[in-house]
Parts: sequence; structure tokens; C-alpha cells
Amino acid sequence: MYRIASYLIIALNVLLIIMVVGHEKLTPSLWIEAGGRLHPLLLHIPIGFVVLTGLLFLIRKSFELKSITQILNLLILLSALSAVLSAIAGMFIATAGDYSVLTLDRHRNLGLALSLLTALLTSFTTAESHGTVYFKAINLACLIVVILTGHYGASLTHGEDFLSEPFRKGNKNLISTDSLTVFEGAIKPVLEKKCVSCHNEQKKKGQLVLTSPADIEKGGENGPLWIPGNPDSSQLVKRIHLPTEHDDHMPPNGKPQLTSSEIKLLEAFILAGADARLLVSKLEKTDSLHLLASKIIEQKINKKAIAASNLNFIDADLIKNLNNPSRTVTQKSSTNPEISVGFYIASGLSVEALKDLDDVAENVSSLNLSAMPVTPEILKKVNDFKNLKNLNLNKSTVTDDLLKELTNLKSLEKLDLANTTITSKALKNIGSLSGLQEVFIWGTKITPAELTELRKEFSQVNWNFGVQSDESEILKLTPPILVNESRILTPGEKIKLKHNLPGVEIKYTLNSEQPLDSISGMVYKTPLEIKQFTTIQARAIKNGWVSSEPVKYQFFTSGIIPQNSNLLSPPSKDYRAQGIKTLTDRKSGDQENFRDGQWLGYKENTLQATFSFSEQAPVNKVVISYLKNIGSYIMPPAMVEVYGSDGSDNFSLIKKVKPAQPEKYDPNRVEGIDLELNGQFNA
Repeated sequence: MYRIASYLIIALNVLLIIMVVGHEKLTPSLWIEAGGRLHPLLLHIPIGFVVLTGLLFLIRKSFELKSITQILNLLILLSALSAVLSAIAGMFIATAGDYSVLTLDRHRNLGLALSLLTALLTSFTTAESHGTVYFKAINLACLIVVILTGHYGASLTHGEDFLSEPFRKGNKNLISTDSLTVFEGAIKPVLEKKCVSCHNEQKKKGQLVLTSPADIEKGGENGPLWIPGNPDSSQLVKRIHLPTEHDDHMPPNGKPQLTSSEIKLLEAFILAGADARLLVSKLEKTDSLHLLASKIIEQKINKKAIAASNLNFIDADLIKNLNNPSRTVTQKSSTNPEISVGFYIASGLSVEALKDLDDVAENVSSLNLSAMPVTPEILKKVNDFKNLKNLNLNKSTVTDDLLKELTNLKSLEKLDLANTTITSKALKNIGSLSGLQEVFIWGTKITPAELTELRKEFSQVNWNFGVQSDESEILKLTPPILVNESRILTPGEKIKLKHNLPGVEIKYTLNSEQPLDSISGMVYKTPLEIKQFTTIQARAIKNGWVSSEPVKYQFFTSGIIPQNSNLLSPPSKDYRAQGIKTLTDRKSGDQENFRDGQWLGYKENTLQATFSFSEQAPVNKVVISYLKNIGSYIMPPAMVEVYGSDGSDNFSLIKKVKPAQPEKYDPNRVEGIDLELNGQFNA
């Protein structure tokens, strides 16, 4: 069995050597991609076996000679087999590209070296050979190589400074000064935490690097990361809001996701122009970008971090015993000793119930008394939680007089008072709390004028009044909705539009260049029937509302189905779709998602295809659809030529057009080339 396994290891290493030598010829495929995903699973196995082999070798004299020899042989065999399988899987995953060439080459070569060294160890099978200087040297070399291989592997996945980053972070002291930019203080920390592990100089997923403003400005293979002033059209925001199971969702499913406040921060930064030079000090303190960025900056400055207060972790059994049907007590995380407490049944809240928490009072940072019947005695007891940061009194019975009891909570940062009877008089008593950052006060008796006064007097606090409706505001309609699932219409199928708001009138025109307003165009009443390639322009109109933006949809009518089709030139490796079937399957690609598997993409080669027909009929027109996505550098074809033949191998040029190329940024759109042939040849 040992000999058979050794032969298998030799064969696999020969295959590995061939793959390393010819790695540039490896091209991605479904099977290769699936095999590559085994690499993260396999790579830890040889590390464990190599280290265990080394340790066991050092203490081998403490065991019976025959037994330790057999165990060493088994460990060496497993090390060699797992090392070569991991290396082969690594060759597969490397075909995805987007990695630093130098770091990848080092990791690849060290992986090959480790596989060969462990394979060489399998030739030492006796106790005598285990004592030779050659065995010791190779064993030591395996330990050194496995460390180096792991180092470069971690650099590929997490960035070049992954191992040293904690030490560098520990020495950083981010100070809020007048010269601090929003990017450096808030945007960069979010990108480093959630994005840079896949988008750095060593691992350039999608050719996108997010380690500096200059790299971000360059964008990636899908275009710019963001469009200044337009978050909704920015690649970053679009991918963040995709379903987590979607292939293009960022960060990928399974990795730490952006929080809602982080998403709002990025959107606000883009809306403000995405200027990396924008200073925090230049923003109004009530500006949403300033408020969102300040939270991140405060966390980095960490003046009031629990870690600095030397809190001890509470015994898990004690926390467990404090939980009951009316009260929950939980530790924030395994690395944070702070404790959150919540009361959810009115009868369960009392001074005695709060006294039960005396043993953990120092660690309580969050207390939820929402919809609870609070009393002066209860709020006096709350003052015992000296490190309390968040207090939720929404919908509770708190009054102005009761709120005075909280003026000793010097660590309080957030206070929820929504839907209570609180007035501005009481808020002035707590507005001077040194640590207070945000107070939620919608649904209270506070008037807009009083809110303005509070914001003026206590500008360091975000007085969150919620969204207030303005009856005089004229709202804008959303565009009409297209009901059709496909843009390629089968015989008899009609174009269907709708709008979900009652009383909305839909105006449309079949001339995409004609201006469309509340006066021009036709009124949509019933589904529309078309006979040829058509661009329909539509907008929603309603009295008392601002008309929607016009939307354009391109429709194609299915024609003659060819008997045989042949794709003469290969598409780009990432956009192969279903091959030649893509051109004849009567399915249209998504104009917003060019990775939906319905688009053939050509960059290095010219698209060449032939179509033959079983029945002769005059061909009057050929329509070709294509995607225009300027942000992702997907452009119209430079030239289109149509050749015809009577069935022989002699083809003659029938039509030649040069589609107009975009001169400015336009929205993503499926467009068509309408080639009139006037029956110049028969199908």
C-alpha cells in the first residue's frame, strides 16, 4: 500500500511540474474553478502534517523504535499526498488571475518545492534512514518552506502586510485635526476592514486596488469604482445592494458584510463628490456625511474604549443565570467584555430586577427599557451603570421630571426617546452631557422651532427628529415599469407597461430621439405590437406630481431560425455565455448585469459566425443587438459586415456599417444595429 501511494505521489508531482512549467496555458473553466476552490480547504492539511512530522522526529527516542518509524512513514506519506493535491488545486485557483505576479510566482514555486521535498521524504522508510543527516536536512527544509509558502499565500489573500498589520495598527494614533480628510479618517478604514483583503497590490480582484485614492481613481476591469455625485449609478453601491447570494455582490457572501451605517457613509461620500481631499473640518456639523464620518473617526481615536478601562470579562455562567423570561443579558462579543441588558415584560422591571445586575453593573454598556413603565426609583438605579453608553427609552413612561435622574450618566452616548412625552426643556438638562452624541426624539412634543434651538445650543449632539413630511413638497414619479421579461418578442407578443401608483398616465413614443414630455407623445392604453426592431421611450405623468425621468427600452422581433449555426472565433474567456446558441436562443441579456451568462464578449478576437437556413426566403433585414456600458468599457462594435452565399463557399459582402461610438457618458443600454438588406440574398 505504501509503495502504491508513493507511485501516486510521484505521478501527481510529475503532473504538478508540467502545470507549473506551462501555467500560462491554463485557462479557466467550470471544472478548474471547482477544483481551485478546494485549495483553501486543502492548504492547511500539509502544514499540520509537516509540523507534526518535525515535532515527532524530535521526540522519537521516547517511543518504541518500530512504532515511531511506522508513524513517521505514515505522516510523511500524508504530508506528501496533501501537499501535491493542495498545490494542484492552487494551480487551478491561480487561473482566476487578479493576483500580484511576483507574489504569485513565489507562492507557486514554493508550493512546488514543498511538494517535491515531502515526496522525497517518502524514500526514507527505515529507522536507520530517519537518522541520516539527509533526512534531517530535508525535514528542516520542509518546515522552512512551509512557513514561507504560507506567508506568501497569506499575502495573496489578505495583503502584503497581513502578518505585521496588528502591530502597525497598535502603534497608530489617529488624531482628529483640522487637516484630517474624510477619506483618511472614515472611508479608508471601512475599505481596509471590508474590501482591501481582495483588492490590494498582491490580490487585484477585477484589476481593482483600493489601497489609495490614486488606485481607486484608476478603477478596475468594470470601470470606475464610483461616479462622483451619483451613488445610485456607482459600481460600488450597485454591488453592495445586490442580493448576498449574487455572484457580483460585494463583499462576497461568507465575508464580513458592510453595516448599514458604513453603506450610508460611502453613499454620502460619493454624493458629496468623492473628493479624497475633502476635510472633515470643512463639513457642517449637521451634515450627514460629517455625522457618519465622525462615528468612524471616534472609534479610531477610541478615547472611551472599553479596552482602555481595563474591564474584566464576566463569568459565562453568571451571565447565563441572570437571564429570565422578562430580561436578557448578553456579552457583546468574545473579544468585548461589555454587556447588553434588555427588559421586555413590564412586570419584570423593578428596582430589585436592576439590583440583580449589581455584580455586572460596571460592564453594562447598553440598556433597553423600550415601552417599559419607568419610575424615579428605576432611573436612579440606572445611574449605577457608570459605563452605560446606549439607553433605549422609546415608548416608555419617561417624563421631563424623570429624565433629570439621568444627568449623572457621563458615559452616555446614545439616548432613544422617540414616541414619549418629553419636551425640549428636559432635553436641555441632558444636552450638556459630555459624551452624548445622538438623541432620537421623533414622535415627541418637540416642535421644529425647538429642534432648531437645540441643534444650535448643543451642536455636538445629533438630534434625530426623523423624516418630517412637507405637505407643500411636490414629489417625483418613478418611471413606468416594463412587464415583459424578454426584449425579444415572439410572434403575437406585445409590449406591456405599467405603473403601481393609481391615476398615473404613461406617455410614450416609438422615436427614441423625439423629446417626450407631458404634451408630446402618445398615451399608453393597451399593449403595443411591433413588427421590427423598435426603441420605445416612456415616462409617467400625473397632476400634482413631477413627471418621471424618461426610460428607453429596445425590443427585437424574432425572425427566421437558422438550421445550422457556427461560431468561427472564440469569445473572451469570461464572456462565453452559451456559445453560438447565445445568438439564436431568443433570449436577451440584462443591460445592468453583463455577467448574467447571456452575453458573448469579444476583445482580443473579432466575432465571426455563419448561419445556414433550410428554406429559401428573401432576407430583408438583419438586426444585431449589443450592450453599451461605458463605465465598464463595453462599447459598440467598431464595424459590422454581412456576407451572403447561395450555398457555396463563395461569400460576397452585402452590407457594411460603422456604428457610432459614444463621445460622452451614457446610461447602460441594450442597442441594436438595423441592417436593411432589401432582399439581396435568399436564406
